Amino acid sequence: MVTLLTYAVRRAVPAATKFLFLRLLRLKYPRNEVKNLDFRNGEEGEESSTELALSKTYDEVRNGARLILAYDAKSNSFNGTVENTTDKTLKRVRVEVHLSSGKELGPTTPADLKPGIKRDVKLTATNKDFDGWTAHPEVGSR
Repeated sequence: MVTLLTYAVRRAVPAATKFLFLRLLRLKYPRNEVKNLDFRNGEEGEESSTELALSKTYDEVRNGARLILAYDAKSNSFNGTVENTTDKTLKRVRVEVHLSSGKELGPTTPADLKPGIKRDVKLTATNKDFDGWTAHPEVGSR
């Protein structure tokens, strides 16, 4: 049932709605039944739906931007780097973190990244009312 519903949502619903839909599914079904669902379909800036535990590190490349991010409980913040892995300048690179509580951190201030350049990332949460998170770099005009 979960697979059928998520397949239908992948095809017809905007990214923000998909993200909320996934959160609702996770409330109803155990975490291991709703995982690795990717609503991106190659589009820039849409959320990855793979939720990480607080002890895990995000390390992925999207649209040429490699984001490495981890949660630091002491500072209640997500810290890491975003790096341009291409041979062209990436325009308006920014990072967002989505918490399991439904809150969003960021985006960071957009910056152009030249090839091979890394930029430090820090996003601080105001509360500790979450037990999982997702992140993604965004590239482009949005």
